[in-house]
Amino acid sequence: MLYINYESLITNSTLTVRNKESKVEYLITNQLKNDAECFIINSLYGDELARITQINAGIIPQYKLIQNNKLISKFLRPLNFSNEIFYLSRLHWLVYGNLLKMNYKIRLFNQEILKTKLVKKVPKRLKISINTLENEPLCLCIIAILNFWAKDKMNLEKNELCEKYLAHDLL
Repeated sequence: MLYINYESLITNSTLTVRNKESKVEYLITNQLKNDAECFIINSLYGDELARITQINAGIIPQYKLIQNNKLISKFLRPLNFSNEIFYLSRLHWLVYGNLLKMNYKIRLFNQEILKTKLVKKVPKRLKISINTLENEPLCLCIIAILNFWAKDKMNLEKNELCEKYLAHDLL
């Protein structure tokens, strides 16, 4: 069981991933390279374990997932509203979830690889269940990009609500 503090999820800070005993297990850093997002999963000792990088921008951006300097999978960001679903073909993983609720799941056929849940008691945290230690870095990459998309979605919805409020207020 791993946890990420909710406050760090909604800011652009480095994410600290902790275990049940609140000991730091991983660090997730965000690097902007040539206007493309890149999230890197590091061990506590600074070793790069995995990364997810945006290959191209546009309406449907493409991403690549890398572990041990080897390409693991490529995928396209789907055009969805608050629910995301995409397939990592080389891993045979189906990734899906609700961005606004931060409930994500990854499945390999009938086997659950990852499950997240937002724990609302203080301190507010994202609870992460991953089936094996080997899958943790890749799953954390996917959580990082889903969280990034969720922040975009939340900002967009806040802006839309503000515009509706202002338009109503001006009438």
